[in-house]
Amino acid sequence: MKGKSGMCWFIFILVKFGFIHKKFHYLSKLKIALWMTISFIFGGYLIYADMKAIIWGATNDISYMYSVLSTDILLPLQTCLSFPLLGYLTFADNEFMIDSELKPPRRLIHLFFFIVSSVIAHSFMANVLSQIVNTICICFMMALCSITEIISVVLIGTSLTHLQLNIIKMNEVEINPHKGEECQKLIYRFKNQKRGLGPNLLLIFSTRMIVLLSFTYFSLQHISSIPLLSFVVSIGLQMSYITFTLDDCYNTFKDIKKTLREILNKSENQNQELLNSLIIDVEDETPFSALDFFIVDTSLLTSVLSTLVTYSIILQQL
Repeated sequence: MKGKSGMCWFIFILVKFGFIHKKFHYLSKLKIALWMTISFIFGGYLIYADMKAIIWGATNDISYMYSVLSTDILLPLQTCLSFPLLGYLTFADNEFMIDSELKPPRRLIHLFFFIVSSVIAHSFMANVLSQIVNTICICFMMALCSITEIISVVLIGTSLTHLQLNIIKMNEVEINPHKGEECQKLIYRFKNQKRGLGPNLLLIFSTRMIVLLSFTYFSLQHISSIPLLSFVVSIGLQMSYITFTLDDCYNTFKDIKKTLREILNKSENQNQELLNSLIIDVEDETPFSALDFFIVDTSLLTSVLSTLVTYSIILQQL
């Protein structure tokens, strides 16, 4: 690891601990199974403790506990599935994992505020739940949830930034005989990124949307509840960071078409058919999506906001 960048060290640590993996051999399978089992056991215990608090009246604020329960039900799913899905992402495009000069993600200020808000939100929630749940259990589960959440966002940002910088670098290079092949490789990488990110985006946005809707409603009921408000802020920063990063990468990818047209104008006849097909591929390529269930772009944030406002008004009137 001598001479490697700081991001390379970060990736190296994630691989060693089993959060992500480069090769799907028996050791990586064992690490994934171990983390998933631990997540499921501790997550199941949290759900049991929440139900016990509601049924036996361990708390005077039942509505608050229902909002906590709605989140804790998703915790086993959210943490368990993160490990294989992050591994799937690295399998789809592992070019960034072998780059010795790997750069940190873009939008670092936005990313920093998300990481801080995620740690604060899960710390607040651990403090609240420790009154009715075993302290060690809740602290471990909240830490694991925050870690997987942060790693997912950082890894998505890192892989997209690496692809985006490679596209920008390729576009700045003068026309040469090998530039068409470089464009073809980058188009292939972009498609692999879309395929690898699809399951992660579906998991993140579906679970976060449910939690955000629940916590937004109960934040209106308990406007002074800092844990609930901190979660709303954290989820908003997470979804906006991922969306803006995906949108930036997609817009940069579309610039390949201009480069391909320049190569086409200076190319020999035998390469024109290939270049034309690559141009069509770039033109037909759609933005990132969550396994084609929904497109993840800036318009999604508007839809999320309008949904929150609509359902909050409806729930307030019940």
